[in-house]
Amino acid sequence: MKQMEEELINQKNIREKTGLPIRRFYSVKIKCLICLDDFVKDDEIFRTNCGDTFHKNCIQELIGNCLKERYQQLFCPSQGCKEKLSASLLPKLGFNYQQINIYFSAQLEELVLKHQNRFSCCPTLGCQNIFIINQKESPQFYCEFCDKKYCLRCKSDSHPQFTCEQFQQSKNKENNEREFRKLVENMNCKQCTNCGAWIFKEKGCNHMKCKCTYEFCYKCGRKYRHPDCKCPLFDRDNLPQP
Repeated sequence: MKQMEEELINQKNIREKTGLPIRRFYSVKIKCLICLDDFVKDDEIFRTNCGDTFHKNCIQELIGNCLKERYQQLFCPSQGCKEKLSASLLPKLGFNYQQINIYFSAQLEELVLKHQNRFSCCPTLGCQNIFIINQKESPQFYCEFCDKKYCLRCKSDSHPQFTCEQFQQSKNKENNEREFRKLVENMNCKQCTNCGAWIFKEKGCNHMKCKCTYEFCYKCGRKYRHPDCKCPLFDRDNLPQP
């Protein structure tokens, strides 16, 4: 490995001094710095903007994986080289518009995260709108891309009638109520139609008497002995044992 690196450094120095292309110096064999195999044909060699050489397939596969992982920056994979790879290399390696766009989108996301006081992304899922924040304008923002209104200050739906704190409290209350509703539905709890209290029946008959003294049918919710209530006093699974 050390000998290969020395040979490569030597070739770079000669190329920089003479300005001649690297293929003139293949009398000294060099290897692909990814797979470490020798180059066989000229058309399989790919040179990055920093001058390092790789098999075209090797560098193509490596960059392809980086794009899938949404890397914000692409660097030369040569050991010890910290040069950023130019985006102009991507079409030369056969990457299409959609793949290149993923790379630029990832860079924009990194820019927004680093400068959140200057830039913002639309919070709508799938919307790619990125804009400059104007601190002097109202925090209530309208996105022309997805037709959504939201607050820049707390990144929530627009709430011009409430402060961010009031809106968040209301939102938390709604979430808590939604979770409570889900819980009582899963437990098959019933609500007293007179006072609204929640009642859980584990066993016994369907005749319920609430703490407010109101009596009702646990199965249909009607008042106890209401003519429209046709429910049995005991469910089949809760019949008293002899």
